Amino acid sequence: WFEVAFTEPIDMKTQMMRCLGGALVAASAATAFAAATPCGRSDADTSAPSCASLPRMAPALLQRRSEVQQSGSLQVEGASPLTVLSWNVLYTNFDCCGGSANKREQLANVIAEADVAGLQECMSEDELQTALGERMSKAPNTDRSNCVFYNAGRVIFQGISGRQSLGDDVRDDDAERYFSWAKLSFEGRPFWVFSTHWCIDGPCIGSAGGLRHKASAERMLEKRRELGAVGLPMIITADANSHAFNYDMDDGVQVLLANGFEIAGRGPYAGGIDYIFVSKGDWSIGEQSVGPPGPALHQPFTVQLSLQESSPMHASPEVGDGRTSCEGFDRWPDIDGGVTCDSCTALVKTRPYGGRCDAYCASFGHVCMAAAEEMNEDCEVKSSHQCDEEIQGTSDMLCTCSSPQSSEPLSTTAPTEPHTDPMENAGTHAPVDTGNEPLTCQAYSQWPSIDGGVTCGASSCRALVLTEPYGNRCDKYCESFGHVCVAAAEEMNENCEVMFHAPCDVEIVGTSDMLCTCRSREVLQPTTPGPEGPAPTPVPTPEPMPVETTLDCCEPYSMWPEVDGGVTCDACTALVLTAPYGGRCDKYCESFGHVCVAAGEEMNEDCMVKYSEECDVAIQDTSDMLCSCRLPSSAGTCPVAPDPTPAPTPAPQTPSPSPAPGPSPGIEGKIEVQGRQVLVDGVPVHLKGVAWNPINKGGSHPSGLDFTGNVERDADIMASAGINAVRSYETINDTAVLDALWARGIWVLNSVYCNAGFATSSVIGKVNAVKYHPAILMWTIGNEWNYNGLYKGL
Repeated sequence: WFEVAFTEPIDMKTQMMRCLGGALVAASAATAFAAATPCGRSDADTSAPSCASLPRMAPALLQRRSEVQQSGSLQVEGASPLTVLSWNVLYTNFDCCGGSANKREQLANVIAEADVAGLQECMSEDELQTALGERMSKAPNTDRSNCVFYNAGRVIFQGISGRQSLGDDVRDDDAERYFSWAKLSFEGRPFWVFSTHWCIDGPCIGSAGGLRHKASAERMLEKRRELGAVGLPMIITADANSHAFNYDMDDGVQVLLANGFEIAGRGPYAGGIDYIFVSKGDWSIGEQSVGPPGPALHQPFTVQLSLQESSPMHASPEVGDGRTSCEGFDRWPDIDGGVTCDSCTALVKTRPYGGRCDAYCASFGHVCMAAAEEMNEDCEVKSSHQCDEEIQGTSDMLCTCSSPQSSEPLSTTAPTEPHTDPMENAGTHAPVDTGNEPLTCQAYSQWPSIDGGVTCGASSCRALVLTEPYGNRCDKYCESFGHVCVAAAEEMNENCEVMFHAPCDVEIVGTSDMLCTCRSREVLQPTTPGPEGPAPTPVPTPEPMPVETTLDCCEPYSMWPEVDGGVTCDACTALVLTAPYGGRCDKYCESFGHVCVAAGEEMNEDCMVKYSEECDVAIQDTSDMLCSCRLPSSAGTCPVAPDPTPAPTPAPQTPSPSPAPGPSPGIEGKIEVQGRQVLVDGVPVHLKGVAWNPINKGGSHPSGLDFTGNVERDADIMASAGINAVRSYETINDTAVLDALWARGIWVLNSVYCNAGFATSSVIGKVNAVKYHPAILMWTIGNEWNYNGLYKGL
């Protein structure tokens, strides 16, 4: 063998000839190596050793060809695109489930038209391989749901393939869900194929299903990192079952789109639940074709994909004079809409990072170099900001992040001198270097729930902590002791080594502990905090905000999250950010174990009330709001806050029409169970109840659920029928709804934990929000126990 170097572009259609059955066909004539072999002649002796060895040498040959091509010494005309197929081939076509060889032959005739096929409900790769014969080759160990096949005449298998369960917590009642992978190469360039099938029914119905799809996508991305596939072109074929969750808005689909993928094609079945995703910047997307379903339910579809000559997205981009470099954008978390720019800059979501680019960059081990607000969901800068400055009033921001070893401040959109926070050395906290400013935190002896005493150094502000008490989220953990989450991660082996990073507000699932980096909240305050936190603003709080109470009724303000500008008032009231809580004070107070007693909009970034609002009503068109929060244990010991709206009509002792005899609902009632009877204040309650889940005609659960819009009419009908109790499928947390039911003598059995798709810690806020309302008789957990997943392990 020897190489021939061509100095001119070549248009040679001679291919590496098939030896001993044609094991190798190069995809382009530009493989000059074949020109030097005797195997290419029509009269060649294909039994010669030199020809027989060709199949074994194929991968090395194509790899060498790739090296020559990339060196620039060989110019190649573009090859024809790959035909990539995605198809749910239906499990009943396999022997396990009543299938036949004839049906698999029908499947094979369609699959063989592709270069790469990612299948779903493929129960046996060997059965399908028999039907395909030599037309396609299997990627080993990808069967039992998601087989991967390839055309060996066009694509080379790189020796890596397999499959993995997505986990019991993301399955449904039909089957355990899996994904498969294979590393292939085309034209000497390696790429990866993943195939998957996500859950559809039972515990995968409703919002819980969206969370299961999200976790499925995240686990596939984690496997991509484990395989070292990040930075290489990738294709994902999927039956995403996204029709229950608004198709492309499905949580799992959105995870892929936010992490460097785009939709290359979509099948027509069920409105478009079958997908082909590709890594952005790697592929040119061509024509899509759809075929008949044949013996399957889903229609097969193909997309023509061509590898681009370069993939700048996965390179380490260089800025200006080369001082700044960063990870490929596929490693950047929370990119909004996949928008990336030059100079290590991307459009990213603000909420998980408090609107601060320094916190964002630190979340994946980088240093912020510049921060800005964009013009129109693109890379054009509307306004520049300091890295440690909160960019408010927007859902996304432009962050420029650099690897620590190359971090020098940029002159394009940021001041040349890094901003220094005057609070960086306040107190006795231990600093941690994030590139722009040190973080500060409490001594580890003050950190709760540290797992096995594992901390990551006195200057790191990072510890291994238990997941369960905090719903597997580091933002909730850090908030629990008055800190702000800066970074979150899963550890490798009960130590400080990071397996993967996650946004602060994303659950790290499938583990009992997580690495949380927490910063003291005081560094965000504009003034030096006192022992209880920032000094209260000396402006009297007018009605209807509560007055003349003490901080015995609530936690010190230093423990309150998201206080805006350090503005605190009398009577357990503070000016807080709206965005993280949907503009609702009840959600804000619940976030740190309190109960909302009053809400309002402030006049001018102070404690003066512009107007009052119900706790559970969103205060809109503003970046902050005044919230009055109380500890649940303070009920009856603190002055009652004047209600900003007229109080609900007290429950009549005898509603009209009269409900069944029994005690009237009331907060003073003592509720107990004796034998098979429920008693309130010692009086047996005879419950006459219905399950109440009001959805208007044409709506669906849970998006169409409307307690507020239906309660007045429905409560009148129920009362007239003698009904005195309702049980909900979803949590009723609207006090106005509870008031309407209470006024008609109707108890509420409030559902707070429907299925195992939610963190158990989510119950705390639901209960705290309404547990003092007199209509509440019981809390219910579980719904349709053959679906909810709560029985597992019992």
